[in-house]
Amino acid sequence: MQKKNQTVRLLLALLVLCLVAGGCSGSSSKKEKKQKGSVKIYYLNGDGTKLVSDSYLPKKEETAEQIQELFDTMEKAPEDEDFQPAKPEYVRLLNVNLNNNGQVSINVSKEYSELDGTDEILCRAAIVKTLCQLKGVSFVEIRVEGVPLMMDTEKAIGYEQSSDFIDNIGGEATFYQDVSMTLYFSDQTGKKLMPVHITVNYDGTFPLEKLVVERLIQGPGAIDGVDTDKVLRSIPSKTELVKISVKDEVCYVDLSSEFLNKNPGISNEVTVYSIVNSLAELSYISKVSFTIDGSATSDYRELKNFDKPFERNLDLVQK
Repeated sequence: MQKKNQTVRLLLALLVLCLVAGGCSGSSSKKEKKQKGSVKIYYLNGDGTKLVSDSYLPKKEETAEQIQELFDTMEKAPEDEDFQPAKPEYVRLLNVNLNNNGQVSINVSKEYSELDGTDEILCRAAIVKTLCQLKGVSFVEIRVEGVPLMMDTEKAIGYEQSSDFIDNIGGEATFYQDVSMTLYFSDQTGKKLMPVHITVNYDGTFPLEKLVVERLIQGPGAIDGVDTDKVLRSIPSKTELVKISVKDEVCYVDLSSEFLNKNPGISNEVTVYSIVNSLAELSYISKVSFTIDGSATSDYRELKNFDKPFERNLDLVQK
């Protein structure tokens, strides 16, 4: 009887083992089938500060059709995740050009130009990283209404690959790139602006307008190769950038109260227009509006109408 019970228990154990094994095998096969051919679509996290991804299985088979499909899907964040689209819905894909070298040029609508600073870089990174997973796609170039996307006024961004946008372990993305900029400091007379051309390698998620003002505050002494006997600091020492933002081509610059201090030997116009002219070198800025510690100030020492937006003044630039 005991031997019979042992046999029954052994048979039951084998039956359970077979059921478990069969169940695992079926589950694994199903999961494997679901993942085959899927790609990651990149979105923004809930705060809009870094890239996140969600798995997606393209329905189309041809690469050009898949590009359109993924481009459309990017503007609809998954409902079950705290994600938001990295590409706005108003940015449309006009056409796609593929070649045999793994290079894809996508032509997008003019609304893409409304993106600036960090928003543009995160959108571009999401597009490149998403599309570069497709068969035959290694590099992606973005054009706006047929015009190459520009890094600055002199250099086109051109083709980029997924590895140009490096994800660190924490999931946040850093996008280091070289950018050329023109900063205006004071000449040795204190009455004219002296242009200084520099190239900076910086994290593209850092607003370019903020980088410009902070470099001006640091002064020409922080730039290699600049003769500080001929190129002088234009911003009063100990000035701090409190806040900066851009909207509708107007850059709003909020500076600390130290900016009101007299900069010995430097005219008020040179101090103000060193910031205005430097920021106006950026393609997406045409005017600059100032506040001091969050409040508008009607006069900047003897300079009137300081609470009005300023436009570029090239008459102050040394010929």
